[in-house]
Amino acid sequence: MVTLNYIEKINPVVFPEGTTENKRNLSKAEIEILLKNGNVSDFEDWSNVLVSSIDGEFNPQLIYNSHFSGFVVLGRIKHAVLKFHDLELIAGIYNSNLIDVIVSDDVVIRNVKRFKTSFIMPASEVYTAETEARGANSGNIVFPRCRFRT
Repeated sequence: MVTLNYIEKINPVVFPEGTTENKRNLSKAEIEILLKNGNVSDFEDWSNVLVSSIDGEFNPQLIYNSHFSGFVVLGRIKHAVLKFHDLELIAGIYNSNLIDVIVSDDVVIRNVKRFKTSFIMPASEVYTAETEARGANSGNIVFPRCRFRT
């Protein structure tokens, strides 16, 4: 027999020590844009997501159809093109599920089914991971130190 129990309250998120420096919570306007773009957070108030506190370093328009669980710390996400040889991709987070991750500056995360407990290096690309991923050495395609064009 299957039983269904409703969870009344989600425990508050705890960010790892040292990850909140120069970070802030999302504004209501940013949350509205994220929701409009098909994004979801496990926390109704999005308190589990921190972004860069430096003006102009966070653009919610570059995040689409993604799910944020546990703590998520995002570095600089602004309009830039990540170039690796002949491959060029626009920075941002697209169609991905992030769980307890720290994302550094200027990254492309695309079509990652389940990215969990990881640190994503600056100017990296992570895409098309069909299975659960734990860190960069678990089947994800990661190209660190790519050139960015703004």
